[in-house]
Amino acid sequence: MSVVHGTEPEDTCQRWDKKLKQYVTVSRPSIVREYNLKMGGVDLIDRMISYYRMSARTKKWTMRMLMHFTDLALANSWLLYRKDLAICASPKKSIMQFLEFRTEMATTLLAQHHGQGSDADLSEQSEEEDNSNQGKKRPVTAVPMSRSAGGRMPISQR
Repeated sequence: MSVVHGTEPEDTCQRWDKKLKQYVTVSRPSIVREYNLKMGGVDLIDRMISYYRMSARTKKWTMRMLMHFTDLALANSWLLYRKDLAICASPKKSIMQFLEFRTEMATTLLAQHHGQGSDADLSEQSEEEDNSNQGKKRPVTAVPMSRSAGGRMPISQR
């Protein structure tokens, strides 16, 4: 639905008529022409998102929306990146593929997050974490498989 475009001005286009088995000229409203022009971009973005969709099993709609819009932003960013490099006449081999672009973005964001605190703060935090986790660690013991288990993994006992 849109109020930006109306039915006027109408133009004509060619459409295939199955009964006549030939192209016929039909009139079409302005809004239909605009819809057809922009629809290819929506299909492209949907396809790009489907290749490497963030997935987490959650019922929270807020997390699903956040992941979807992050995927959408990454796909749009990659398409703009490709368009910019094409305008600059960069060689095609220098243009990153979509997966490589996503990985590079994640690496950059993680590096920025890691570099926020100073080195002294990070070393103090890691020492505190080591001290707090010392009492919580339990030794791992192997549980032998009994013949009565019938080839199934035994249930660990605490």
